Amino acid sequence: MGSDSETERSNIKVKKKMTDLAPISKPSAGKKLCKQTLKLVRKASESKCLKRGVKEVVRSIRRGH
Repeated sequence: MGSDSETERSNIKVKKKMTDLAPISKPSAGKKLCKQTLKLVRKASESKCLKRGVKEVVRSIRRGH
């Protein structure tokens, strides 16, 4: 098998790959939750109540919409 130093190197490589991975490239949510979220966003978009950007979201929260 391999020595401890080889396993440490492979662990470091795996950790480095995980930190270099863009969060957008692979969803953290499961398949079911991803579908539900997309459905909710689509529904909000159709009813014109989707907020985009920090400024718009903060304004909406302060006004209570």
